[in-house]
Amino acid sequence: MNRIIKDRQNLIFVFAFGLALVVNFFSWDKPFFWDSLLTSSITQYYFEHGFGNLILPNDLDAGHPPFFYIYIVVFYKLFGLNLFAAHLSMLLPSLLGLFSLVKILQHLNFSYKLQAFTILGYFFIPAILTQHTLVSYDLMLSLLYLFGIYCILFERKILLSIIAIGICSVAARGLFFIFSLFFVYYLNNKNLKKSILIFLPALLLFGLWMFYHTLFTQHFIALENNWSEHRKLVNFRGLTMNFIALARVLFDFGIVLLFIIQLLQFYITKNIGRLQLFWIIPFVVFAGGFVFLSNPIGHRYFLVVYIFLLIDSIYFLNKQYKNWLWILCLLPLGHFQIYGNRISNGWDCTLEYLSFIFLKNDFDRYIKSENIDYSKLGTVFPINISKQQYYLSGDSRSMVNIHGKIIDDYSFILYSNVGNDFSDEQLNRMQQYKIEKIEKHGKVTMILYYTR
Repeated sequence: MNRIIKDRQNLIFVFAFGLALVVNFFSWDKPFFWDSLLTSSITQYYFEHGFGNLILPNDLDAGHPPFFYIYIVVFYKLFGLNLFAAHLSMLLPSLLGLFSLVKILQHLNFSYKLQAFTILGYFFIPAILTQHTLVSYDLMLSLLYLFGIYCILFERKILLSIIAIGICSVAARGLFFIFSLFFVYYLNNKNLKKSILIFLPALLLFGLWMFYHTLFTQHFIALENNWSEHRKLVNFRGLTMNFIALARVLFDFGIVLLFIIQLLQFYITKNIGRLQLFWIIPFVVFAGGFVFLSNPIGHRYFLVVYIFLLIDSIYFLNKQYKNWLWILCLLPLGHFQIYGNRISNGWDCTLEYLSFIFLKNDFDRYIKSENIDYSKLGTVFPINISKQQYYLSGDSRSMVNIHGKIIDDYSFILYSNVGNDFSDEQLNRMQQYKIEKIEKHGKVTMILYYTR
């Protein structure tokens, strides 16, 4: 009997790892996109110039620890500077995260069928699946966090302390993950001293990095570059917009379905369950960390919130309304939850970004065939980024970023609804220009305007 149980559980691991392998294989030819374009630039810099003193040039330095980028460069050294190597680097953390997810489900006494359904649901979440196709340190943080929760549930204290160090080595945002793990751990053991000691090494090492970084750059966190605007305190309007962004985090890309289930659970049980705290704690910590800062709040920051929203929703539905579990199969429809009417979208959390890549390649070919000068072609991020940053090879020229600029100064304007940085004034002005080329693919539109 024990052998049968063990074999069935092993099949669950094989199923989880198999899906991770399939998704990773699917991503091998997918370019960098959105904020991962910075990862592309930094890893190429380290690959070409070496690690030196680890401090990046000012235009690439967002203040994060460099170790995630170094990890990827190791794969470049082994397999060459290409997309295959970059995506292969994400396979190990993916497998670690899926291992942790299955162990957490075991701890919660999920049946084998329910474990398999949860694993499918994990990849049904648009933000999760999309981030698995990108070289994403937000995904890395979330997968390490999952392993941290596994360590808490199975009382692996030394391993938890080590994984906390790893989290703080990935990005400055890792601090929010550390604080979330700290609160979860404390609520599980009620020992404040032990809780502090477990996470203290990670905080000390992160502080040491910040001291080292400040020593070389003469700036603490906020450098005088493109990221300095994201490290400021917001005014009342900014605070209001951040609260709206936080509301969208629990609504966009199909997450509204999971959130409604959680509201139903609270309405029926009239209390907050222990499992619900696994998503409420990180949401509160992350929200408190982001809401007062000018840094745009991205959906990808909340991947761990989505994972535990899913787990608790499945746990609740299976217990109360087993026949309604099928409703979670609607989650993939969230890929098409795209806003129009000049409302920004979290394009790195939907596979619709692949429609943008298709169109961009098409327009790049057209621009090349028409010999259009890049210095006379204006657009915004991420449309302006060079092919070399997207694909690690090819044309290194970038289009002009016209964010905050007068667009009449340029002969051509390349518009796409993927660009969130076009102002209303710029969009209104474009309506008066001649359309040189227009295409639509999926939910993405791209238009090349001629201004003369």
